[in-house]
Amino acid sequence: MAVVRRRDLPYLVLQLAKDVLSADPDVVTILLATFSIGIGTGLLLCERLSKKRVEIGLVPLGSIGISVFAIDLFFASHRIAPAGRLLGVGEFLLAWPHWRILIDLFLLAMFGGFYSVPALRADSGEQPADTPRASSRQTISSTRSS
Repeated sequence: MAVVRRRDLPYLVLQLAKDVLSADPDVVTILLATFSIGIGTGLLLCERLSKKRVEIGLVPLGSIGISVFAIDLFFASHRIAPAGRLLGVGEFLLAWPHWRILIDLFLLAMFGGFYSVPALRADSGEQPADTPRASSRQTISSTRSS
């Protein structure tokens, strides 16, 4: 089983957009922005749901959400017929199946935010009194360094 590193994500999204969705590099920007907004939303929801405490109970919720939306992303992306040419942003956003891809990508990233904050805090051995906001900052800074 191959391990996917965070720094490989833009390359993988580019390959998904070009080879599976028949989309040009401008659509990759939309996909990466959707993913980034999803992670940020997940981090903020994690903070709100855990009431500023490290809540390890969000890890199973995050992993279930990641699994469900990754599977749906797989099936949604394989139902799209190849266009024969690369689609621009306007053409890409006109089709409902592409919106489903964006929704799946957003929710996959959002549940990834649910998963990452408590899991990173539990792995680091920090006490439950630590706030998710500090953990969110650590997650963002560790993403930049990868």
